[in-house]
Amino acid sequence: DLKIHDIQIGGSRIAGEGNVFGGLSSGLSSPDLSNFVDTAYDIRIEGNYFGTNPDETGVFPNGSALRLYAENFQFKSVHFGGSSLDKGNVVAYANTGIVLEQYTTEVAINHNKFYCNGSGIILYQAANAGILPPAITTADIFQISGTALPGQTIELYLSDNTNCPDSEACQGTTYLGEVIADATGNWLLDNFQQQLFGDEQVTATATNSIPTTSEFAPCAVVVCPESFGSLEQTLCANESLLINGTTYDVNHPSGTEVLIDASAIGCDSILSVNLSFLPLPQGAYGATLCEGDSLVLGGSVFNFQNPSGQATLPAAGANGCDSLVMVSLDFLPRSMVTIDTAICTGDTIWIGENPVMAAGQYTFSYQAANGCDSIINLSLGLLPLPTRQISVSICSGEVFEFQGQAITAAGLYEAAVPAPSGCDSLLVLNLEVAPVYATTLSAGFCEGESYAFCGNLLDAPGTYLCELQSIAGCDSTLTLQLQLLSPSEGFLDTVLCPGEQLLVGDTLIAQAGTYQLLLANIANCDSTLNLNLAFSHFDAPAAEIEPDLGFGNGAIRLSLDGVPLSLSWEDNSTDSLRTGLDAGAYPLMLTDSLGCEYVFTYEVPEGTLYIDTPNAFTPNGDGDNDYFNFLSNTPVLHALSFKVFNRWGQLVYNNETPDLGWDGNFQEKPQPSDTYFFIIEVGVNSLEGTKVLRGDVTLLR
Repeated sequence: DLKIHDIQIGGSRIAGEGNVFGGLSSGLSSPDLSNFVDTAYDIRIEGNYFGTNPDETGVFPNGSALRLYAENFQFKSVHFGGSSLDKGNVVAYANTGIVLEQYTTEVAINHNKFYCNGSGIILYQAANAGILPPAITTADIFQISGTALPGQTIELYLSDNTNCPDSEACQGTTYLGEVIADATGNWLLDNFQQQLFGDEQVTATATNSIPTTSEFAPCAVVVCPESFGSLEQTLCANESLLINGTTYDVNHPSGTEVLIDASAIGCDSILSVNLSFLPLPQGAYGATLCEGDSLVLGGSVFNFQNPSGQATLPAAGANGCDSLVMVSLDFLPRSMVTIDTAICTGDTIWIGENPVMAAGQYTFSYQAANGCDSIINLSLGLLPLPTRQISVSICSGEVFEFQGQAITAAGLYEAAVPAPSGCDSLLVLNLEVAPVYATTLSAGFCEGESYAFCGNLLDAPGTYLCELQSIAGCDSTLTLQLQLLSPSEGFLDTVLCPGEQLLVGDTLIAQAGTYQLLLANIANCDSTLNLNLAFSHFDAPAAEIEPDLGFGNGAIRLSLDGVPLSLSWEDNSTDSLRTGLDAGAYPLMLTDSLGCEYVFTYEVPEGTLYIDTPNAFTPNGDGDNDYFNFLSNTPVLHALSFKVFNRWGQLVYNNETPDLGWDGNFQEKPQPSDTYFFIIEVGVNSLEGTKVLRGDVTLLR
């Protein structure tokens, strides 16, 4: 006997639990087991992938995804897929999807995904008891209906062979839903798992209560129902409508348009168009205008060059349409007079009430007897005015007679005199008035010298006059106030910065001392300068220097004692205290109240670092030697790691209070007097060099 019962192939979901079968000649099959008499049943094939990756081949491989075959051996109660979508199988890119042969029965094929296969489900030789697929009678985007045996469960699928290699077979690609056929065998599904669109294809399977599943039904094309509408509208005779690329006007008032995908549900709309047209009112307008006038009617301009034509008045008709007006105009001529003349410069010509004095072209408009404009064109020239200019110079206080005028001030003066042309001639006088000078001069001379004035050498102080004549021939008087200049004497006390020099006259002085120098004053007389010259001096300020113990902890502390100085270190800092210094030289620049600069250098030496530990401590609370910690001559060191062990190796302190050290307690309990062992790692921080201290210490109580 052979028993094949309760077999599970795959899992509860496709993702991560099922098996993958690819490129097989027969994905799952059974050989001829005619020597055995039994039935394979309760086989569940769920959540697997059957077929070939589409990237591996461009055509279908041989074989089937699933082939159940038996002769004297019967497959029974096989579930391919499951009761819900998450247990379904995927069958893709196979020559045939599922093949049932030789009396294979009670095979339920539910909730699976078929695509890109040569065929979907094939039943041979009474397989699945010869169950027939359902018939699909109608299919649109709202509902799918058909017939089957009463009570059968109809599963509907979207069949999509897009991008599949040469496949036209109907097969269930996307599950849409299921429905049970009623007592008359009719069924209808109107609630889909996803939206349907026109021209898509759908198929279905039927499963009875055994359960046994049929092949896929032939595909039905989904219809998108058309909607119908009409457009009836009244337009004016010169209007039109553009609908779906077609122009409807008075010559083409009606028709039918198919609007692709224009309905609310995305289907085509059929629009029946029927237009009627109102006539355009017509009239005439005539008038007589003056030449140069114009008429604007309905946006059209009518004038002497365009006297007639048709004008359109928008929406001016009683029916609301445009009104057409035929315009015809007559024009009266206008009179035109031309005057070409010349006048003397300064004269005026009158044209009506308009005075004209400047040369040029002028146009004047007046109303003629017929009511139209009369035009006068004036071309006016000016006769030149002869001009003669004379220049005269007089002395200040004199009078010049010019054409009956007594003139004493400088300037330009004009007078008109008759000329042969009949126009006046212009005489221009340029009168200049030369000044009479009376100047006073103050001067001095040094003792023992003389002063030259007006051709004489003067050696005594006083007031002297000199009568002269200017270049214009007018009198000029020069008065000299002459005084005797005495020698001068001055004193100068000054302080220079070290290295500076003082230039006095032509003498360059670089040494401190007292000097008497003979110079010339501002009057160029002898002047004596008494000079007292000193140089600024400043000693290096006292400094307290702390050495660098290898951690950059050197320091310089200056004592300036209230001296008004400004200071600057090499890093531009201005504090009298420098800390955190490495060993080395540090230049300092001091500036005193005179602005003199002094440079001094301070040396931070390398010091000797001291680190040690005591050999005993007494944590008795008397404030003396109550804590065990390392000792050092620099405060920058810290216990990066501090561990204390008792004689049994138990850790009793682990750096809980790094600033104080160990107080002799463990878990808040005093430890007995004994010898304890320690490991202390000391350093500035964990990134720089550290030192490890090991040893023992005695706790005394």
